[in-house]
Amino acid sequence: MHTRASNPELVEPLPEPERTLNRRLRRRNRRAADRVVAPTPGFTITIPKTPNVFAIKVNHLTLIKRNQFDGRTKTDPHKHIHEFLGICDMFKYKDIENEAVRLMTFPLSLTEEAKTWLDELNEGTIETWDELRTAFISRFFPLTLFD
Repeated sequence: MHTRASNPELVEPLPEPERTLNRRLRRRNRRAADRVVAPTPGFTITIPKTPNVFAIKVNHLTLIKRNQFDGRTKTDPHKHIHEFLGICDMFKYKDIENEAVRLMTFPLSLTEEAKTWLDELNEGTIETWDELRTAFISRFFPLTLFD
């Protein structure tokens, strides 16, 4: 019978376990982020050229996916835009304009009817964040409701 003290394969404890763990987690997150490819929303949205190749951070994508808009009549498109911008503002990408990130990630924030609406727009319809926001609000919060 072996006891812990007599086991020659035991490893010495780390001198700074928290620091080592944090370093390993950062390294793992960087590797995971390198594997994530920026999504291609399709031809509806024209993404501006960016100076660098970059990947959308996994945490960013997770938050966006948790806050999806489905287009139902009881959902508020203004609230969705506000929450989407809040998520986007949490993440910064070196030498990348916020507009490019918004245009790339907004399609991921849509599901069901809202996703179908975006997918059915004509090619090249959207070129700026303002155009996308205006088209989205017009479709899901039309002024004709109040006329």
